[in-house]
Amino acid sequence: MLVWCVAAMIATQGVAPAETVGLPAPPPRGQYVVDEASLLDSASRATVDSITRVRAAIGLPVYVLTIHSVASHDSSGMTFDELSRRTFKAWSASGPGAEGAAMIVVSEEDKQARIEVGPRWAQGHDSSLKQIMSDALEPALASGSLDQGLVLATYETTWALKPPEVS
Repeated sequence: MLVWCVAAMIATQGVAPAETVGLPAPPPRGQYVVDEASLLDSASRATVDSITRVRAAIGLPVYVLTIHSVASHDSSGMTFDELSRRTFKAWSASGPGAEGAAMIVVSEEDKQARIEVGPRWAQGHDSSLKQIMSDALEPALASGSLDQGLVLATYETTWALKPPEVS
């Protein structure tokens, strides 16, 4: 009984589970963008916000995350890809539409980007997502215009991952 009480006290004090230690905190409920690296100017942020909210309204959320670097998250030797996958899993599991969720992750200092997708999308979308990486995110990382690259990638991701048509 004492062990349970101690565990309950720790849980209520906000101690994060081990699988989320070092991961970026999720956005507040009803929001889908976390711009830790401040890569989005106000106009770009408004555009990305509107795209992600529309997408979430149909039950297929697209999250956008910018970080300074993997090292800034004290991620115990995780690679950028591992950090992206684990963050996507943690964020999408806590919200609606986990099966059809997607996440665009950009690390400013590491000069890396990744698009994660839920199991609903399977591998049938790999070529579209690779195209988004090469058309929007890689040039933005190279040129430093990440705000416009993120807007374009968010827009293109919403079109690449189309919901099923209803007849």
